[in-house]
Amino acid sequence: MKILYILNELRFSGMEMMLANSFLEWKKNDIEIYILATGKEKGEAFELLTLKGYNVKHISFVNRKLNSFLELREYLKLIKVDVVHIHTEANFLMHALNAYFSGQKKIVRTFHSIFKPRLLGKLRRLFDRFIAVFLNIKYISVGDSVAENEAKHFLTKSKVIYNWYDSNRFLPVELNDKIEIRKKLGLDKHVFVITSIGNCSPIKRHELILDAISKLPKTMNWIYLHAGRENKCCDERKLAKELGIYDRCMFLGLVSNPEEILGISDVFIMSSKLEGLGNAAIESIAVGIPTLLVKVPGLNDVLKLVPDAIGYDPNCEALVSAISNIYNLVIEEKITLSKGLVQSAIDLFSISKGVANYANFYSKVIN
Repeated sequence: MKILYILNELRFSGMEMMLANSFLEWKKNDIEIYILATGKEKGEAFELLTLKGYNVKHISFVNRKLNSFLELREYLKLIKVDVVHIHTEANFLMHALNAYFSGQKKIVRTFHSIFKPRLLGKLRRLFDRFIAVFLNIKYISVGDSVAENEAKHFLTKSKVIYNWYDSNRFLPVELNDKIEIRKKLGLDKHVFVITSIGNCSPIKRHELILDAISKLPKTMNWIYLHAGRENKCCDERKLAKELGIYDRCMFLGLVSNPEEILGISDVFIMSSKLEGLGNAAIESIAVGIPTLLVKVPGLNDVLKLVPDAIGYDPNCEALVSAISNIYNLVIEEKITLSKGLVQSAIDLFSISKGVANYANFYSKVIN
């Protein structure tokens, strides 16, 4: 079975990383994946996915869309895949029409996020969905909240298939390894490490974390690790300075070793306004780190699925309380919590389970 994945720029996140860690699993299921990047640039993950063994191509749809449309049309005729799987919101209908009229009439679309656009955006998406009915496009959502949003706002039914994590990378870290990694970062082995992973943007709401940790008890010995791309103005650094906690914050930027950052952490926090499902949350759970998730669409799905993940209301006081509760756990409670988290990750979000679910879906689409 041959599948073409159409994405935007290829980044070190989301579907790209899921593809990077699942190449061998696709082969086990006799599925060959082609990847098409359609953003202005190839993206930083282009070379990685090529090295993993995928057929990766770049056709930019940012400018000269007619030329790009025709180039994709020729590419589709050349590779003759069984299914075209669209993962990008940008130019969705154009890609779908191109595939359909090139003879590739088995088309799948995955919704990775919760879209709540303004009126014009909603009307455009409703128009896209209306045309898609005649193309017999089948839909996947990465979580229950995403599926509910699509059904409610865009009258679109979709199959829920959860994201997966790299089980070869995201594993519990042994104590000796944790101490060594902390030494490399100049961290004391006794300091309480609070971590978030995610690029700076209004949707991630990192200011909630900064506000909360500034109000932690003075007796608590903590440090905050912020992993992720900052915005140009470095607004979160400025806020940390205003709150008087800058010297207790480490802004790491993009990291190539998120599994190590999680492994040395005592608590992981997500504070987003909403998520599709939250890959970073799944990875934290897999490492067995106490995971605090704000109660919002997307992350609520994880809280329902993983009983040992801890939810908090989206306000500073609730987050301060949740962090303090983790800080005060005794070692036996931490071990029990960690074991429960790791087992949930294995049971729910393994590579083999995720790829098998996709393979079954493709088989039904083809047949």
